[in-house]
Amino acid sequence: MGNASLEVCWSCQGPVYASKIFCPVCRAIQPLGGQSHFELLDLFQKFDISLVELERQYQGLMAMVHPDKFAIKSSKERLISQQRSLAYNEAYTVLKSPVQRALYLLKLERIVFPQSDDDGEITSDPELLLEIMELRE
Repeated sequence: MGNASLEVCWSCQGPVYASKIFCPVCRAIQPLGGQSHFELLDLFQKFDISLVELERQYQGLMAMVHPDKFAIKSSKERLISQQRSLAYNEAYTVLKSPVQRALYLLKLERIVFPQSDDDGEITSDPELLLEIMELRE
């Protein structure tokens, strides 16, 4: 659960693991490194996830990177904070929905769902859409 590659801090040039939010040397917030939604929220990549754990992880991460906490920091840190907040919000939204989570897992496995567009939204086959909506209810 997490990327173990070693990167260089943008601020102090010190070593930092790609999965870390803050540089261990200078404590500067670090940019995203292309992690999946599961990696971002430090969850195992599987369909059956605990929604309680998902909520806990999301709230904890948002508390660390919320843009309000970076209001007096450099413009780069404010931007990274905003990007991280957006990424955590998107990951949370996708993973909390069973349908979106299933489509996302298929996308990660490079399995294209024939009735979905790039955003994972089902756009055709009204019978399939109705069936999915009934299952969600």
